[in-house]
Amino acid sequence: MDLEVTRTRRPARCLAIRSRRGDFAAIPETLREIYGWLAQHGLQPSGPPGMRCLQDPAEVGVEACDWEAFVELPADTRGTGDERVELRHEPAVEIATTLHVGPYATLDTTYHALGRWTEAHGLRWVGPPEELYLSPPEVPEDQARTQVRVAIVEPS
Repeated sequence: MDLEVTRTRRPARCLAIRSRRGDFAAIPETLREIYGWLAQHGLQPSGPPGMRCLQDPAEVGVEACDWEAFVELPADTRGTGDERVELRHEPAVEIATTLHVGPYATLDTTYHALGRWTEAHGLRWVGPPEELYLSPPEVPEDQARTQVRVAIVEPS
């Protein structure tokens, strides 16, 4: 797979997060819950929605995989959230990012290619990779655009 990867700095941010376990088919509904919560609290998103797995589903199995759906908010958003949605502030970090176009079921090929790219450039991943959903839900899955990105560091 020929992969175009960009190395850049992601600024500090605040995420509205809803944690889940298991079936990834729940991602759209979970994101709708976050957007509803944001509307109830008068908060405006500052970026596309996303998701990150906290374990590798290939290692633990999808049903045991903990994941977080999130919506990015301005970094200066105040508060911590509540029992439904957590507001989490994250510092700026260097990332490697690439674009996947196609079905979500083939995202693993992009993850593997990004892993090979970071290794070839002497970098290592810090924390879980993220998917940002750039296409609206009504776009056919074979045309869906998903940004895959991961925080990176140079080994010490």
